Amino acid sequence: MKVISKSILVATWATLVMPHLAKSSAELASAKHAMATVGGLPTIDFCGEKVPTHKEAVAERMVSAMVRGAALKSNLYGIRERAADFFPAVEPVLKKYDIPADFKYLPIAESDLISHAKSRVGAAGYWQLMPGTARDLGLKVGNGSDERYNLEKATEAVCRHLRYLYKELGNWTLVAAAYNGGLGHVRSRMRQQGEQDFYDLKLFSETGFYIFRILAYKEMLTNPLQYSPIISNTALTYLIQPLPGQGNSVEMPGSGYKYVSFGFNADSSWGPQSMRSPLAITRVIRKKSRKEEEGQEQDGIPYKAVMGGALVLRDRLPRFRKWVRGITRHWWEWL
Repeated sequence: MKVISKSILVATWATLVMPHLAKSSAELASAKHAMATVGGLPTIDFCGEKVPTHKEAVAERMVSAMVRGAALKSNLYGIRERAADFFPAVEPVLKKYDIPADFKYLPIAESDLISHAKSRVGAAGYWQLMPGTARDLGLKVGNGSDERYNLEKATEAVCRHLRYLYKELGNWTLVAAAYNGGLGHVRSRMRQQGEQDFYDLKLFSETGFYIFRILAYKEMLTNPLQYSPIISNTALTYLIQPLPGQGNSVEMPGSGYKYVSFGFNADSSWGPQSMRSPLAITRVIRKKSRKEEEGQEQDGIPYKAVMGGALVLRDRLPRFRKWVRGITRHWWEWL
C-alpha cells in the first residue's frame, strides 16, 4: 500500500511538474536564440547603474525574467492600470528621500501593486513588509491597526529603510538585493566571496533573481517593443494598448498592432500624472486590484495554486527516498 501511494504521488509530481519545466526550458532557449539573432539585449540600467548584459549568466537571467514576466499576459494590463495611479503617488516620496525613481518598480515585483496583498509568511501591503520590520520602521501593526496597507506611511517608512541600506552598501543594486534578502545576508556573502559587484555575487536564488524581476517589469512597461522577439504577441498587446483616456492609437510598424502615442508626456509609459491625493489613489488601486482578482477567480482553474502545489511536491520528493521499510509513516509526517 505504501509503495502504491508513493508511486501515485511521484507519478502525479512528474505529470504536473516535468512538462512545465521542460516547456520553460524550451521557451528560455528559444528566447535566448531570438534575442541573439537581433543583436542581443538592449542597454539596460537600474538606478543609473549599468547591467552587464555582455556577461552570459546575466543575459540569461534577464531573458528568463522577461519570459516569466511576459507569461503573466493579461495581468500586465492590470499592473499598468494600477501603476498609472500608484507611480504618481510614490514618485514624490522617492524624490524627497533622494532615492532613484526606478525603485517605483520594486512593489510590482513584491505585490503586483495589489494593496491588500499578503504573503504566506506574513509580509503585507504594496511593499510586502514583515510585521517586525514594519514596527522597526515606525509603522503600527496590531491592535486593529496595520499601517503596512497605508500607501503614504508605508512608502515613507520604506524610503527611510532604503536610505539606511544605501548608507551601508553604497550601491543601489545591492540595496534592492538587501531589501529582499536582508542586509546581513548580502554583507556576509560579499565578505565571504570578496566581491563588491551584485552581478558577481552568489546569493540565495530568490535574492539573486530579484533584481532581474524588477528589471523585467521596468523594461516591459517602458520599452516593450524592443523585446518583441521574446514577448508573445498576446502579452505585447496588453503592454502597448492604451490605458483609458490616454494617448492616441497608432500602428506598430510591420505588425498590424496598434499602440498608444504618449508624445504629450515625459514618461512614455504611464500618461499624465494624477493630481489625486495618496489616500484617494490608494482606494482606486485597491478597488481595481480586487475587481481584477475576482475576475481571475471566475475564469476557472486557479493556475498559481496548482503550480504552487506541484512545486512543493517537487521540493519534497527527496523525502520519499528516505522512506524506511517497516515503519508506519503518515501523510502529515511527509508534509
